[in-house]
Amino acid sequence: MYEAAKASVKLPRPRGVTYLAIVVLIMAGINLVRFIQALRQWDFLASLPTIHPLYTALTGLFWSLLLFPLAFGLLRGLRWAPWLTWAALFLYIVYFWLDRLLFVEPFSFDGSDPALPFLVGAALFGILLVFLILRRKSARKFFGEIHE
Repeated sequence: MYEAAKASVKLPRPRGVTYLAIVVLIMAGINLVRFIQALRQWDFLASLPTIHPLYTALTGLFWSLLLFPLAFGLLRGLRWAPWLTWAALFLYIVYFWLDRLLFVEPFSFDGSDPALPFLVGAALFGILLVFLILRRKSARKFFGEIHE
């Protein structure tokens, strides 16, 4: 009985997890705005010779529908939140690079793109930061991965 009562008491959320959840909320909000603006500016976007507005709307909707629940899971300390954070991070990095390769003109890995080192560094920094936040002992306790 004592162990069951002890397990139901939630630990305070680590500061790093709070910051991570805020970043996820911001990204979810940006993608929701992307979705709404794609719908509002459909005719204008359709007149451009680049990406179809359906792509813009659907990717905005997809990321907002994925990231809002993820932020909730991080804030509440739900057991699936760390796993979904890793999945979303890697999926977003793949999406970003595919989007850039397919739709940004011109793009090459030959060093002619001055933003390339920054973008690679930002992706690696994001991976490292999420790793450092989620692998801390306090975060692992908060998500119920370890017990004492």
